[in-house]
Amino acid sequence: MTAAFLGITVDSEINLGDLIVGLGTGLLAGFTGWLAYQTRKAVGYTKRSVAASEQEIKLARQNIEAQDRPFVIPTRQMERIKDVNHTLIREEPIPIRFINPEQRDHWRFQVRLWNMGKGPAVVTGIFITERVPPRRQVLAELDGEIAIHAPHGVSDRHFDLTTPTQLPEPSEDALWRLRIAYRDATGVEYETTSLLQVSDDLTCSCIDFRQSRTAQLPS
Repeated sequence: MTAAFLGITVDSEINLGDLIVGLGTGLLAGFTGWLAYQTRKAVGYTKRSVAASEQEIKLARQNIEAQDRPFVIPTRQMERIKDVNHTLIREEPIPIRFINPEQRDHWRFQVRLWNMGKGPAVVTGIFITERVPPRRQVLAELDGEIAIHAPHGVSDRHFDLTTPTQLPEPSEDALWRLRIAYRDATGVEYETTSLLQVSDDLTCSCIDFRQSRTAQLPS
């Protein structure tokens, strides 16, 4: 014998309790599925929120870095001319050059390091390397780190050549590459690369300044 209950055909051998249990089980399974779907949605939203937050932090760090980034370039030194009373009369530029102050086989590279950026810099190395094979390196010397404040901090330096008698050959072409390595206050490392033209009198011109980031802090 069968009977209709809530539009469902019920066999007489199934009691009402079994029916209610079955309906409850079905409703519970449906609710569990809905809850799992909502959980997946929530997890996906959370992941997207975390990714968006990480991107915002990255952009904020890049913005701060751009505002506080140092930019060190090579430039001419300035000689201060004073009178007998030590009053400054004028300043005269001293070109970037190779000098031999002791008139012996001991040449030096004379240059001013100028921080044009907004953040302080710590110079960790300066190198002069041939651009073409055999890519000789005539300058790779730094006794210690050089701190240059910002903005517009300068440091006048004489760097001893790696091989005192080995000078770059004069040429109208920029056959040599000058690299200045430095880092900012947070430890991010940079490098300014320029091309070096050497004249017959061993004075130099630097052109085509390019900055690159060589290392950064872990994100």
